[in-house]
Amino acid sequence: HHLPCSIAHNGPANVSAYFGSKSTGAKADGMEIQEAAFRGRRLLGSTLPLPQNHRGFVLEKAPSNPDDPDEWVVRSEFREITYWNHDTMPSFCDSLPRCIDWLNISASIHKPVTADQVASV
Repeated sequence: HHLPCSIAHNGPANVSAYFGSKSTGAKADGMEIQEAAFRGRRLLGSTLPLPQNHRGFVLEKAPSNPDDPDEWVVRSEFREITYWNHDTMPSFCDSLPRCIDWLNISASIHKPVTADQVASV
């Protein structure tokens, strides 16, 4: 979950028990809209798949390792992300969907171009 607020907690949280969402049955920009509440504030959100060949990870600093103090370990992995807005419908103009779009665009513009492709233009 990507919430539109800061939470001053860095430990485990039983999210599935305390943060529930439900489908509204509505769609915006082709995205299914979900509704939830956090600390009494209404949230509207949508679940977005990560692009093909991309995965997300939740990382945690590894237990003290004198050889590598910057070592991290994977706590979990995800292939989709649910993002939330305060009271406004999710849209492809929101920052998170635009970031995910950039992953697709970036892959295309950085792909090597062959001499045949250049000659055909």
